[in-house]
Amino acid sequence: MVAGTAGGTVLTLAGISAMKLLVVVALINGLAAAPFLVVVMLISKDRELMGEHRNGRLARTLGWLTMGLMALAAIALLAGGAGL
Repeated sequence: MVAGTAGGTVLTLAGISAMKLLVVVALINGLAAAPFLVVVMLISKDRELMGEHRNGRLARTLGWLTMGLMALAAIALLAGGAGL
């Protein structure tokens, strides 16, 4: 909590807009989501790692569909100038 307060104070004194910083962080999170979903999907289907808790057909289908939609959204974001 102290680090967050100190960081916010430093950013304010440096003249950096908190709202612009929040937008940039949200953009980074959106771009990073699809690659992380790929890793999650690969791990969740591995019988050796997950045992009886691995994803079934429906979960795999919905997971890959979600990953595809996130990837398309990231591409559209970049094609549109990254929303900035």
